[in-house]
Amino acid sequence: MRRGAIGLTIGGLQLRELEWDTRFFGQKMGRIMIDPAPEPADFSENAWRRIFEVASRQKYEFLLCEAEATQAQIIQTLSTMGGSLADVLLTLSYNLEKDLMQQRLDSPAVPASEADLPGIIAIAGDSFRQSRFFRDRRFDPGKAGQLYPEWVRNAFQTTEDFYVIKQQEAVAAFISLQKQEELLSIRLLAVEPDCRGMGLGEKLVDWAIDYAAANRLRRITVGTQVSNYPALRLYEKMGFRVERALYRFHFWLASPSQLGMGGLG
Repeated sequence: MRRGAIGLTIGGLQLRELEWDTRFFGQKMGRIMIDPAPEPADFSENAWRRIFEVASRQKYEFLLCEAEATQAQIIQTLSTMGGSLADVLLTLSYNLEKDLMQQRLDSPAVPASEADLPGIIAIAGDSFRQSRFFRDRRFDPGKAGQLYPEWVRNAFQTTEDFYVIKQQEAVAAFISLQKQEELLSIRLLAVEPDCRGMGLGEKLVDWAIDYAAANRLRRITVGTQVSNYPALRLYEKMGFRVERALYRFHFWLASPSQLGMGGLG
């Protein structure tokens, strides 16, 4: 067992706190990180037991553990141990061709202003119902409904760029973007319920592609749940392709005496 600045490591498993989640939900929450290139022995039953026992002693109430679709044995182990499969997160990507490296940017999307923030927050509160926080019934649905509005409040001021499409001066749809070197990430995209079916999501994705091209970015990525069929259809229609699938398991911890294979939550 090793301790470091970023968490505690046992075998090929690392435990670290999800600090934002802990503050937001008022429960101590953590993530079990899996070594991407472990020795087989690093995922022994003993290592799993020990990491959960340590988490329980440290008063964790909830743990998230993610496994790549290619890690079939780990997925089976997480299920056997009592983990609940909360969702499968798909990452889709779009690679820009050289002939797209031109500025068009003739979309109705415009940079969001402070005056647009209440409208964006309202749309966020009515969207993202496919997220694992709604699918897992042990999360308070009222609190889960506040998560994305809170995300928007924080990201608007810090890490993400927001753009909106308006109708009659009101925000009808929004997209948030994050640039990193030659990569553009679509972080959030949502449409006001009464404006769905009007092609606004397609216009925002099309605009994001033009935006990436104009900024000489080479690749766009977006994540969505495998169960979010409308989003998947939209992105695949726009030329995105699935490149990664991540199985996300939830564990709700019981008392230390109950820990063991199948004894969580």
